[in-house]
Amino acid sequence: RTNRPGTALTFDAKSRLVAGTKAGEVYVWDARTQRCACRFADDGWSDTTAIAASPDCSRLAVGSASGSINVYDMDRLLADESRAAPVKSLLNLTTAATSLEYNVDGRVLAVASRYKRNALRLVHGPTLGVFPNWPTSKTPLRYAQCVTFSPNGGYVAVGNDKGHVLLYRVHHYLDGDAVRGTP
Repeated sequence: RTNRPGTALTFDAKSRLVAGTKAGEVYVWDARTQRCACRFADDGWSDTTAIAASPDCSRLAVGSASGSINVYDMDRLLADESRAAPVKSLLNLTTAATSLEYNVDGRVLAVASRYKRNALRLVHGPTLGVFPNWPTSKTPLRYAQCVTFSPNGGYVAVGNDKGHVLLYRVHHYLDGDAVRGTP
């Protein structure tokens, strides 16, 4: 049970349920023991709007109504929730972060807001740097409603406000295996 209305949920690969609330609180529940493993206030205390856990459970991305995305080290959170501080705050969106999605190996994080035209960015997972070369001003995204990666990471799909699903090849991946390069 949380103290505020829930606004975002995700499971990680270790069967932990992560829940964000309207007040910016984040709870990590161990589904096996049915106990709260960690509870912390997201940096900035803005309403939580999206959550994503990296496939290896090392990182937790928390999106907020302000558009900031805080990325936390999951091991540090679980060890000492009272000192919860993001590894990095991504400030590339100016409206609420409504979609967060890691690719299959956690090396790319897609962040998007459905409230602003072309508000989608790809983030390099290990360095948490935003890829500057995509999307470009000519990429016809419109208002990104949702985003996901293919199982091998070779494609990113974006659903937009016109009911179109746009499919893009991620050149960083060749036949599902990571290779050097950028999207």
